[in-house]
Amino acid sequence: MRFVKKYNSFLEEFNFAEPAVRPDVKPDVKPGTIEKPSIPGPIRRDRTSPVPSPAKAELKRATAEDVANRFIELAHKAGDDVKKYVEKK
Repeated sequence: MRFVKKYNSFLEEFNFAEPAVRPDVKPDVKPGTIEKPSIPGPIRRDRTSPVPSPAKAELKRATAEDVANRFIELAHKAGDDVKKYVEKK
C-alpha cells in the first residue's frame, strides 16, 4: 500500500501530458483479404485439345492450279507481267 501511495504522489507531482490521439485512418487492405498464390493442380487446363477442331479438319489443300491462278491474279493486281516469272525451256 505504501508503494501505491508513492506512485500516486509521483503521478500528481509530474503532470504528464495525455497521449496524443491517433487519427482514425483505416488501411486499404484488411487482414486476410490478400490473395495468396495457389499450388498448381495436376491437371493442366491451358493445353490444346488432342482432337483437331472442326474448322481445321475441313480445310482443303490447294492444288498447283489454284496456286498458279492466285499468283496470276495477284500479279495482275500489282501491274506486273507474268511472263518475266516463267522459265523458258
